[in-house]
Amino acid sequence: MQLNEMVERLLQEGVAQVGFSHLHEALPQRYRHLPYGITLVYKLSDAVMDEVVSWQEPGPTFAYFQHYRAVNAFLDGRSLWVSAMLEQMGYRAMPVAASQSVRDMGEFSGIFPHKTAAVLAGLGWIGKSALFVSPQYGPRVRLATILTDCPLPKPSPGNPTGRGKAFGRM
Repeated sequence: MQLNEMVERLLQEGVAQVGFSHLHEALPQRYRHLPYGITLVYKLSDAVMDEVVSWQEPGPTFAYFQHYRAVNAFLDGRSLWVSAMLEQMGYRAMPVAASQSVRDMGEFSGIFPHKTAAVLAGLGWIGKSALFVSPQYGPRVRLATILTDCPLPKPSPGNPTGRGKAFGRM
């Protein structure tokens, strides 16, 4: 399976956007042998997110909690599939869980920030809230990242619109 076929399948299955990035300098030393990133963007449900901000007591609701878990499972499954396809093509790949933190030097954090890969792929920017912001969907997205040694196309520099080497429903 070719890279463009993988992207097309992901988009058909509900991923909103797919982006490629060169991450070498942004990666911790232990992951620099996988210098490229593939970012998956999933648009969250407007109905669920509207309830979070409009409910009598703003904050996460039961619907949001269920949606969050389902979307993370969806992204993790797609990331695992992409990793398996890349390995079948002879490359190394490591999916980074959509929402998993590990304790490192007393603090909890993910192994690599998804929003860094998404910004470097030209899919959006980091807003004042420190959230990733998509020009198409605002902050109402979840992200997943696959680290790989598969040489990927480089996104256009300084392209915050997600139209460089990013693919999706625009």
